This record gives sequence, C-alpha cells and structure tokens, in this order.
Amino acid sequence: MPSSPTTKRHRTLSSISSLPPFIPQRTSRHPSRLALLVFLGAALALTTYVANAKGGMRVLRSGEAMEEPVWPMEGVREEAVMGSSRADEGLRGGRAHSSVRVGAPTGAQKQREAVRVAGEANLADVRLGGLAKPARRPKTKQLPVCKKTVLFRFAGRHGFGSEVSLLLRVASVAHHYGYTVFLDSTSWNYGSWSSYFSLPPSSSFPASPFAPLDPHAPCRPPSPQTKRYKLSLTPDEARAFALHPLELDASFRPNWAKRNHVYWLRDVDGLDATFLRLFVDQSQLEELHRADLRALEALEEGQERPAFLGAEETLPRVFEDAFERMSRLVGQAWTPNEEVKAMVGELEKRLGVSGAENPGKGKRPGDLLVGVHVRLGDKFLEADRIGPASLSPSSSPPPPPESAPGLTDDLTTSYYAAAVGSINSLLSLPSSSPSKSPQTTADRIRALFALSAPWSRIASEEDQGESRPTLALMSDDPHAVEAFRKHPMGARFRVVGTAEIGASVVAAQEEERERRGRRGKRDGRQEVMEKRRPEFEGVGVGGGRAGHGAGGGHGRMQAVPKTKARVPDGFNETAFNRLPLSTRISSARLFVRDLTVLSSRADALVVTGSSNVGRLMMLLFKARRREKGERRGEVRSLDTRWFPTARFA
Repeated sequence: MPSSPTTKRHRTLSSISSLPPFIPQRTSRHPSRLALLVFLGAALALTTYVANAKGGMRVLRSGEAMEEPVWPMEGVREEAVMGSSRADEGLRGGRAHSSVRVGAPTGAQKQREAVRVAGEANLADVRLGGLAKPARRPKTKQLPVCKKTVLFRFAGRHGFGSEVSLLLRVASVAHHYGYTVFLDSTSWNYGSWSSYFSLPPSSSFPASPFAPLDPHAPCRPPSPQTKRYKLSLTPDEARAFALHPLELDASFRPNWAKRNHVYWLRDVDGLDATFLRLFVDQSQLEELHRADLRALEALEEGQERPAFLGAEETLPRVFEDAFERMSRLVGQAWTPNEEVKAMVGELEKRLGVSGAENPGKGKRPGDLLVGVHVRLGDKFLEADRIGPASLSPSSSPPPPPESAPGLTDDLTTSYYAAAVGSINSLLSLPSSSPSKSPQTTADRIRALFALSAPWSRIASEEDQGESRPTLALMSDDPHAVEAFRKHPMGARFRVVGTAEIGASVVAAQEEERERRGRRGKRDGRQEVMEKRRPEFEGVGVGGGRAGHGAGGGHGRMQAVPKTKARVPDGFNETAFNRLPLSTRISSARLFVRDLTVLSSRADALVVTGSSNVGRLMMLLFKARRREKGERRGEVRSLDTRWFPTARFA
C-alpha cells in the first residue's frame, strides 16, 4: 500500500533527528556533498599551512642572504625583513614562543604577522600557478632586429682578396635595395671574420653566429632559423640580361629583392650583371670596350706594350661610381682587431711611419713611401687571360704557359718605372709617359736614372735621417725583396720587405711545400669553383663572345689549362688550403696587416690590376685617403685597369 504524504514527512524528520539542533530542519544535504566540502576545507588548510611554513623559512633566511635579487613586490619584502629582525630579538630574549597576550604586540606576534603576510603572498602565487620568481635585472639596451638582411656565406677554398672583393659587390647591391649585410664564416678557409676584424660590442649585439659587415650596424640579425630566400637571378631575368644588355638600367629590381631575408647563393654571373646595370653607365662601358679592342689591334700590329698604366688608365672614369661605392664599404668594414692592430704598429715602426705624417704635399723625397704589391705564385696561370683580349670575338685564348715567368729583371724594371713616375708626380717634377717604343731593359734603366735624378740630388743634399724614398714591398714571394735590392734602381730607394717581419709563418709555408715535393705531388692546377648558369654560355655584354674575364661578367668561364710549368715561389691556393687552420689564420693576419699599413701610410701604390689583391688595395687606398681628407692618390697598375667584377670589364 503506498505511503501517504504524512508518512513520508514523518520519516524524513525522524532521519535527521540526530543532527545538531542549530541546523534548520528544512535543510537536507546529501552525504557525498558533505564529504566533498570536508575534503576541500582540509586541502585549503593544508595549502595555507605549507605556504605559511615556506614563507616563514624565507623570512628566517633573509638575514643571511649575501646577494639579493630584484623582487616584484618590494613593499612586502621590506616588511618581511623587518619582521625577521624583531623575531630574532624575541628569540634571544627567550620569550618568542610565549602565550598570546592582550595589549601591545610582542616580537613573536610581529614575526607571525610577517609570516602571515608573506604566506598570503605565496598562497596567491600558488593559486596563480607557482611561486613568484625574482624579476630579471634590466639588461643593456639591445639593437632592434633588422627588417631586411642579406647573409653572405664565405666559401671554403678561394683566396682572401677574391672573396672579400666578392663580398663588397654583394654588399653594394644589397645596400642599394635597403638590406643590412651579415657574414657567415663557418666554412671559410681563413677562419672567422673576427680573427682579423672588430665586431660590435656584445652588450648591444647579442651572441649570434652571424657577424655584421659594418661594425656600427644599426640593427641585429633575425634568428638563425629565419627562412631565407636565394640571392640569385631567375632564369627569365638572366635571359633578359643576356639578350638585352642595354635595355636594363638602375631602375631594375630583381625578384629576390622583394624578400625580406635572403642569402648569397654564389650566382656570380647574375650578381655582376646586376652590379654593372646599377652602377656603371652601359653606353660608356661599350665605348671603353671599343677603345680596348683598338688598342689590342695596335699591339697585334707590333706596337710595344707600355710598362705601366697611368693614373687615369688605371681607374677609368666609367668605373668611378662603382669604385667609390666599394671603397666606402671596405673603409667601414676594414677595422682590424686588437691582435692585428699590434702587428700593424710593429710594421709601421719598422717602416718608420706614424700617424703624424701628411701624405704627399710638402714632403721631401726621404719622407715618401711607395707601396708595391707583387703577386707571383699560381697567378701566372690566368694572368694572360685577364685583359682586353677577352673582349675580342676573334682572338683565341693564349696557349698554356710553358714556363713560369716569375720576377724577371724586365718585370722588376717596370715596377721601378711606375714607382719613379709616382714620386715625380708627388713632387711636381717632370715625368715622362710610359714609353711605347721598343727598348731593351738596359735602355729603360738608364731612362729611369735620368728621371729620378732631380729628387735624387735633393735627397743627397739632405743631411737629416734617411734621404731616399722608401719602397715597401708586399709580395707572396719571400725572395722578391732581394731581387728589388739587387736591381740597379735599388740604390735610389730604401727597400723594405714586409715579409721580413713574421718570417715564422713563411717558414711554415716553405716546409709544407718541401713536404709536398717529397711526396711527389704536383702543384695542382687552379679550378674555378663558382656557379655558372648554362644559359649564359656563349653570350657576353654587347654580343661579344665571352671568355675568362668577359666584360659583361656572364660569359662562359674557360677552365685554366693544364701546364707542366713549375709554379713559382709565392702563394699557391691549393697548398695553402692544406695547411692547418691556425697556420692559415696566422698567415692571413700578416696579409691583413700589410694591406692595412700600405693602404693607410703609403703616398703611392704600384700594383697589378689582374690581381684581386691589387684591386682590393686600390679600394683601401682610396678609403684611407678619404678619411684623411686627401683626394690625391698616386696609383699605377702594371697590366690591366681596375674593374669591379669577377671577369675583366
């Protein structure tokens, strides 16, 4: 029989009759809910106890801390420290744990109050996900991340001058399109960029695998994981350069320039084609090439080749803008580090120069310094392929050399002829132009003695110090300095070889050459490792057939021929790359030292334009003249003019 409502109510009231009388009888709670409330209350009490205990331990240890971090809540921490001090006093009095009294607070009460406040703060931290961490101290202001960057990755087997010249062309194009250039020297056969040059302060430039080309760069590189695109022409852009060389001008913008972060892919042909369109007037370049071909025809008809090029021939007007851009870049980037600076000071002391001299004007003959760079070694394998002959569609490549010329008497005489012409120009003395009529070496030497007689007489009348001009010889051949001293014109100069300082590195190189000779290994021929596009083959600027050193910088690169000729003393790229890295860095530091001193202290330079190092020296020489406010600089090349690209232009 179903229960009546009255019966149900009676059962409900009787079931709660055991509850305390202060609970309203109309309230009913399920047992599971009561258990949950009890559990939550116990958990909260336990959490509060643990937080208070940790806060108390922190307070007790606060007086023993030797170095304090910066906390986010200084007011709370100050109160806790002050409470700890009073608590210590209470403990020393023996009444720290007495019962609570009504009235003024005791030391123990203040301690507990401090513990409570600290515990509440920690409890709030626990509720938010963990204990509060000390705030970081403010860091030195870092540079912002660059919006547009080009990453230049050094190759692992090319020469120093070749790679740095390539870097300057990449930087010139990158700056034109608003990029900041950074360097990755991970695979460089010369070590790291910082082995020779200064880097920005670490406080404003955090640790990064990439160094800035400009030590005063206004921003820092993005993360190494940033996606980068190739700095390379597309096939369509490359074809347009080849088929329409005169229709593209400085307004041209390659597709890669639309990306924020790119990396150098070693597309040398595309780079040089872009460089020439941006910074060289194409119509003037075509006219220069026509003049080159006319001069080449004259040589083929029997006209004597000049001993050296004059200043205007060494740097044609058409290349002045490109030269200026690259010299400014190298002037900013070429900042030797402390190790190289010490070596620079030692060489300057040996040469007898300092920062007090004013180049050129107002100097006596004995005050003048002529820097001479002689590149021998494996350069003879390609030197004949760098020049106007590469522009001619009818001229055939020269045959493989049967013998290495080395530093002959005739070549040494040409160096002296350029040095005498430079000194006469600096002293405003009569100077004859390079002779184009056939002359023997003896005739040339007699003519040089006559040209140098005026300043030689001035020098002989001076009694103070050294009266002869100084000829500072930088050469990859350690024996070149003796050849210059033994030459008859050596009596007119004080000849100093930079290789005479730091002979230990040269000795290591000679030992390596002897070791290779004992093993019977031949001197390896040089191979061109740059990337070449198939669509460029047979096409050059202006429609001419391009060989090695083509004017447009994007013709077919001919391989250096095999030869049985012995590589003369001097730099050999293959042998150098076999040396231990430490030896390569030591040798390269001497190289950077020599370039730094001669470009900044010399009054005149005599180089070979076919050498990458010679062309790099011209850029440095111009940069240092600009820094000193000297517009005038005497530069002579013995073979070809300065050109900005990988091939003759």
